[in-house]
Amino acid sequence: MEEEVDEGKKERDKRSSNHDDSLYDELFSLICADKEIVKKEAFKILLGLIDTESMVAYIQRNEKKCLKILISGLNSDYEVVALQCLVNLSAHIPKELIRRNLIEIVFDLLRDEEEAQERSHTELYIMLVANLSREKAGLYKILDLPEGQKQEGEKQEQPQPQPQPQESRELAVSHYLNKLLHLFSKPIVTATINKQVTDKYFFIAHILINVSSVKECAHFFKSVILLNMLSKQMLQQERCAAVLQCVINLCMSETLHPYIFHEECNLMPRVLSLVYTREKGSNDEFAALPSIATSQKGANKDSVHPLILDMSTVLTPSTDVKNRVMILLRNLFSRELARQKLRSYGVEHVLRNWLLHEKNTGIT
Repeated sequence: MEEEVDEGKKERDKRSSNHDDSLYDELFSLICADKEIVKKEAFKILLGLIDTESMVAYIQRNEKKCLKILISGLNSDYEVVALQCLVNLSAHIPKELIRRNLIEIVFDLLRDEEEAQERSHTELYIMLVANLSREKAGLYKILDLPEGQKQEGEKQEQPQPQPQPQESRELAVSHYLNKLLHLFSKPIVTATINKQVTDKYFFIAHILINVSSVKECAHFFKSVILLNMLSKQMLQQERCAAVLQCVINLCMSETLHPYIFHEECNLMPRVLSLVYTREKGSNDEFAALPSIATSQKGANKDSVHPLILDMSTVLTPSTDVKNRVMILLRNLFSRELARQKLRSYGVEHVLRNWLLHEKNTGIT
């Protein structure tokens, strides 16, 4: 009896699938119609269906035809709807879109958009790349890594000597990553398509999180100037937690520590300033407290770093930010050289200051 029920269900599902396929065939034929108004309206219908399981399955079965039609829509009068379809679809089948060179196409469109200065779909392009960057194949394309170098990043990672200032100023990054960093360093502006999005470049932070999660990325962040640029983004409340996650990832690579702890790099002072409260008289109070490590030497070298004092205001109210600072410090304290560098910034005083002003007992 159960076998008969199962067979009946399979038959109904098959008929339903065939019916859906017939409708989707007709929809895609309308998208290829001669009249632009028909194409645009068909694309709008597709946008409403693009997240359904049956539509995604249909596109996968007819990948060559469907993706060619969708991507060609980026050079049309209905490009916004086509782009929205691809953004939604990229959450379901990113690998297929990456194979169709969509990342390269998007960056070409970004370049053309910047040159023309007539339209702005930047936030949608960034959202699309952010979805595609969740796949390693997408990350390697963003970093412009040839096949042979994809697995060599960590193998080549060796302890590096302290970089000289002129070396740290060399911004050696891929073209695509350089473009993203350029956009990320621009002043925050409201999105042009979705007015509820206050930062049209926000999702670049998520791309950077994904990029920094692969070992091969280390070579592209060996720049004090670049690290200082990331540091500045933590001044933006909307970006701070996301940028901190990127910093956590970067600090996992010891080959970057000479740059992160370089005397001209203000990344770690910026991080510590987030959890430091500067009050009248408090500087002397904390600078006068000897640490366990230095009290044995008869001198206190752990006074709070001047950059931390300059950058700090009050303890950040964000639980996400505070938790990520804690994770970062916990990771760095497991490495002897990093621990020494943090102590030179006066991290023990910063932590005492944090403890004094922290009201949230749930901070981990």
